[in-house]
Amino acid sequence: MKNLIRIKSRLYTIATLAAIIVMFTNVNVFAQFGTQDSVYELHEKAKDAGNTHNKGDYVYIIGEVDDSIPSVRELEEQPIIPRNILIISSFSPDVLWAKNTADSLASLLKKISPEYLINTYFLNFDCSSGYGYATKVISQILTNYGGKRPDVIVTVGDDATIACDLSGVFSGVWNGIPIVALGISKSIPAGIGNFSGIDYQNVSYRKRLFGVVSQTPVNENLKLISKLAPKVNHIIFIDNPYIESLCANTLLKNAVKNGYPRIKYSSIFRKSNNADSVLNVILNSDAKTAFITYAWNYDGDGSSYTGEEIDSLFTTKLKSPLFSINSFRYFNNYIVGGYNPSESILAAKGCEIISNIFNQGKNYKSPSDFYLLKNGDYVINKMALNRFGFRGGVKYFYGVRYVNTVKSWIAIHAIFFTIMLIGLLIFFWLIYMYFMHLKKNVSNRRLINQDKKIYEKYNSLFSESELNFAVYNGSGNKLFSIIKTKEQEIRSAIEKYLPENLYTTSIFTDSDVNDIRNKREVTIEISTPKRISFMVSPIIGDVNHHYKYMMVISDITSEIQEVEQKEKLDSLINYAISTTDIGIACYNIISGEGYATEFWFSNLGENANESGLIQPSYTNLKEGDKAAITDFKQRLIKGKALSFTNDIQLQNRPNGKNKWIRESIFLRETSAVSGPVVVDINFNITADKVKEITEERKVKEAHIAYQDSDRFINSISHEIRTPLTSIVGFSKMLLTEQNPKEIENITSIIKRNNNVLIELFNNILSIAKIDSGLYQFSKDEVKLNGLFRELKTATVHMLQNEKQLTAKNIEIIAEIPLENNTIVTDEWNFRQVMVNLLSNAVKFTKDGTITFGYQPQENGIYFYVKDTGCGISAKDQERIFNKFEKFDIYSMGTGLGLSLCKSIVRHLNGDLGVISNEGDGSTFWFVLKDLK
Repeated sequence: MKNLIRIKSRLYTIATLAAIIVMFTNVNVFAQFGTQDSVYELHEKAKDAGNTHNKGDYVYIIGEVDDSIPSVRELEEQPIIPRNILIISSFSPDVLWAKNTADSLASLLKKISPEYLINTYFLNFDCSSGYGYATKVISQILTNYGGKRPDVIVTVGDDATIACDLSGVFSGVWNGIPIVALGISKSIPAGIGNFSGIDYQNVSYRKRLFGVVSQTPVNENLKLISKLAPKVNHIIFIDNPYIESLCANTLLKNAVKNGYPRIKYSSIFRKSNNADSVLNVILNSDAKTAFITYAWNYDGDGSSYTGEEIDSLFTTKLKSPLFSINSFRYFNNYIVGGYNPSESILAAKGCEIISNIFNQGKNYKSPSDFYLLKNGDYVINKMALNRFGFRGGVKYFYGVRYVNTVKSWIAIHAIFFTIMLIGLLIFFWLIYMYFMHLKKNVSNRRLINQDKKIYEKYNSLFSESELNFAVYNGSGNKLFSIIKTKEQEIRSAIEKYLPENLYTTSIFTDSDVNDIRNKREVTIEISTPKRISFMVSPIIGDVNHHYKYMMVISDITSEIQEVEQKEKLDSLINYAISTTDIGIACYNIISGEGYATEFWFSNLGENANESGLIQPSYTNLKEGDKAAITDFKQRLIKGKALSFTNDIQLQNRPNGKNKWIRESIFLRETSAVSGPVVVDINFNITADKVKEITEERKVKEAHIAYQDSDRFINSISHEIRTPLTSIVGFSKMLLTEQNPKEIENITSIIKRNNNVLIELFNNILSIAKIDSGLYQFSKDEVKLNGLFRELKTATVHMLQNEKQLTAKNIEIIAEIPLENNTIVTDEWNFRQVMVNLLSNAVKFTKDGTITFGYQPQENGIYFYVKDTGCGISAKDQERIFNKFEKFDIYSMGTGLGLSLCKSIVRHLNGDLGVISNEGDGSTFWFVLKDLK
């Protein structure tokens, strides 16, 4: 136990140290994935205090140079020559992209040579005030330089380049100095901001002008707006009026017009006299409006609100999202972001050009075309994204850089959390050790109590019971024996058979002795006539201590007698069950624990479960019976039922016959813990059920026969009376009629009714003979082709005699195969079936065709008669083969023809049916096989 505690203590110490290491590791992870600083913050944190600048100038250092940018590369070691580099930005320091470009360029140049002297100026250009202020700033720069000339002039943005051009310094005092223009346009057309325009390819200083054109990402930002905010239907461009913003406005307007016709586009330029009205437009816009800017500074200049108040209003009141084409200060929840050109790559390209100018001097010529910068990335403000609910649209963009993310609470309080975790681990470890100590004491106390109880139990057993035992050593010799039984017969038997040596006694066989030597338990029984049990068990031993053996001698006479009586009773019960097919089971319906007889499983058509549990599946029962038993068991579990008795039917048996059993289930006992225990009894009642079903069928058949006979009498009286009445009536007319034509018609009617009576009597006699079973069907070899030709001739002749062929315009078609087929059947009855079917077809067909024929098939020969007559409805098809069924009471006929055909075909081992649609004709068919 002490070793176990030491091991657990070491494990907890290792776990504590691992948690501390993981926690300190996670602090770095939190720093990496927590709040992400904007580009501006990165510049502020890496500020270089060693540079000298004019008032209001800034130079910052960003991180390591990105070697993945091909235009930035380390220079070979060479003599350091002090250089003076002048950087002029078009805007104020609040325009972040220009400030970042200037700062990054200064930082990269300082990494090349700390001796470089870099001065940065901001023109704060605004088209509303023109280039007057910018010219004054340039004059101040000249004054500050005091006649000195910079080695390279860097301009950031079109306005700084144009201001220097208009002031004449490029061709005047700074003539001959290389000019690096970063973030410019290829050209500025006339009319932009009341400016006459400029074409950089045709300026006088073109040979020393090195330009890096920054392409305005208009399409990328419009795509971002359409994906993040698909419900936006109005885009408003807002910015200060300077050359870059005016150009961007023109590009956006054309792009929206051509690519997004459903979106309305407008622009607002903030001036000193309209600051509040612009602010009202922004605050009063709804969620379907989006604002986009080139690089707008939303400070309080010219407004009745301060910059802090404007920020507060945007933070709480703004409903419309704002997007930015260039880098912006994203410390808010309303600037969503945008696709921003890369200032770091722009600065790196400028650094590369300046390095080449310094290294190659006059040999480095300005290229014929300017370098075009297309690089950029999607920058998204996480707080604004969450505020406006735009999270779903980000999935359409790759390589998104998130800023202004929310730092987790754990990252903010990492040290406190670490100390608290260590303290909790130590606290819980101490509690664990305390409880382990208590557990050990409780375990020791429990072992002592157990030993005490065992001692008291055996002491009581030995003193109060008639226990008999003997102890032997490892050699099998008896050490001592104690015989406590008081019955003299048993005592004498024990003294007689109790061996002195286990290995040499005659009461054990050689196999028993071998088991004893191998430390196995051995039990034998001796009849004296009392039944006495001798059980030898090894007592604990090991290599250093020899084994001992204990022999326990017991009188098991009463137990043996009880087992034998139980076996006899079980045998009697099994005999009774086997002779009566009764199955009995007693089991817990939840756990399945219990027992069941073989007949119980056999009656249900199931096999005993290998696990020994009684869990009937009732798979062979009909669904209704299975559902009834399942429902009863559910109600029994809920205490809503006590017994179930029902006759249930087994199906899908191997012999193909269904089996009936009577199932009775009774609640024996129940427990809230284990559930109900039931007695389940079933026995075979198939014979009784078959007898019952047979009797019911006979009663039903007798009832049907009675109904049929009654209906037959009613129908036959009507069918006989009708033609007899016609014969009698027309016979009287024949006696008085003198007109030969009328006499011929009356004679025809009398003859037709005579034929109906003959047909009626023939059909009745045929049906009676067939249904009584007295009719003997012959087995004739019938050649079908010749028979069908005869049937066609007879049918045509019949129609001619009745004068119906011309009146009805019917064509008789016999479809006879080329091969002459033969069938063994009753030829006369076969002819009668075909004649009846053809007669019906003629009777119910006014014009068209009657087609009959046959087709050999695998299961027999298929015969058919198809007409184009009136057809039969689906409802009438169910009763058309009944006796005396006539759907047209005015048509000639007995209503027995189809019933007779059905009976004949059935006795010829065939089947008769009809396929018909009302108004589309009918097809009567039947299939016959050779009579065996």
